[in-house]
Amino acid sequence: MLIEFKFKNFKSFKDEQVFSLVASPDNNLSENVTSPENFGKQRLVNSAVIYGANASGKSNIIQALRYVEQFILRSFIRPIGSETGVRPFLLDVATASNPTEFEIHFIYQNVRYQYGFTLDNKRVYQEWLIAYPKGQPQTWFERNPKTDSDESEWYFGSKFSDKKLKLQDNTRPDALFLSTAAQNNSKQLLGVLNWFLRCLLIIDITQEIEVYEQVNKRRLLQDENYATGMKALIQQLDLEIVDYQVQEEVKETAIPDNFPNELLPLYREINALTSKINQPSVSVQFKHQYGEQAGAGVFLPWQDESFGTRRLFALSAPLLDVLEGGRVLVVDELDASLHPILVRALVRLFHNPQINKNGAQLIFNTHDTTLQDLTLLRRDQIWFVEKSNGASSLVPYLEYSPRDKEALQKGYLQGRYGAIPFISEALLSEPLAKESSIV
Repeated sequence: MLIEFKFKNFKSFKDEQVFSLVASPDNNLSENVTSPENFGKQRLVNSAVIYGANASGKSNIIQALRYVEQFILRSFIRPIGSETGVRPFLLDVATASNPTEFEIHFIYQNVRYQYGFTLDNKRVYQEWLIAYPKGQPQTWFERNPKTDSDESEWYFGSKFSDKKLKLQDNTRPDALFLSTAAQNNSKQLLGVLNWFLRCLLIIDITQEIEVYEQVNKRRLLQDENYATGMKALIQQLDLEIVDYQVQEEVKETAIPDNFPNELLPLYREINALTSKINQPSVSVQFKHQYGEQAGAGVFLPWQDESFGTRRLFALSAPLLDVLEGGRVLVVDELDASLHPILVRALVRLFHNPQINKNGAQLIFNTHDTTLQDLTLLRRDQIWFVEKSNGASSLVPYLEYSPRDKEALQKGYLQGRYGAIPFISEALLSEPLAKESSIV
């Protein structure tokens, strides 16, 4: 489970930001929180939502988390001397040349970890890992820069038992020790890296919808248990879809009429080899309810489905995996092309202890203000992103000291918490008036 994510000097965020999923002492909506083992009396929320105006920086929070994930998994295999790809806050001369900082706290296999690093576009400056196997901190390693050198100074705690010298010698200045050690079969650190590999799933379904559509179609064809769960999810979300059918599509290439007869054996041989290499495509048709008789309906071609249905279908694969495995799902623009009631139902899946049995978490940003409902979300599950003088800031709803039954949606739209666009009607109406007068 994700506990907390800190970052500084990344894209539109200049100062340090803290995104925490630690629950407040509030006892309202107790089904929205989980009490992990070896985490004392503290609890974690099962979902968190981020609001902000367009271009406020709310997507940059997700991009910061994605950058951490990708750099951990790929820094060791990047070409030597290639740029790290990190983007600092560029509107200030000082921060543009300063390192970017990341730190993430998470729980994996009942052990809490605190891992972080600082870097610029050329090298890693600092890196550290603290583990809490029995609730007490153990510093496994620290990495700090040497003065006037690309080399690092190292500290290894007594609880870190792997081959320290070999691992640090294999760590390039532009790569992380964590990913280097895991690639070199460090059993201790491979477990830490596995959380990023197996437990953290970050998606932009708007950009990746076709990928997840294909993944889901093939899963339905290959996994009967998954297909059963998929059908239950679709029916529960009330899309008037009562069934579906899935099958492989084998496309045969027509042979031109004037194709030379002497080349036909070679053509068929190449075609057979190609069909073995390339996976056949998978088609899905949904059966839509028609009439009052139970199960009555009509199967429609995939291309006739609405974009919202296709988007939900693509989302269902990561949703089912995350809920089953107790993973963390991070979604950019969860509400795009989905009805607010449908988004509400998806959020409730993570609050239902009979469905979310393993402490899965959902983090997403949205413009859907209907979710600002204190019967759906606790006050510690709501965050706002505000931009001032070009710099974004992340603010928890709790910072505004809201009342238990505060009209959150009304207050937000009135600008009580910021994080909304400011539109000057005077500036907008003047050019429009001129345009209309020309016509």
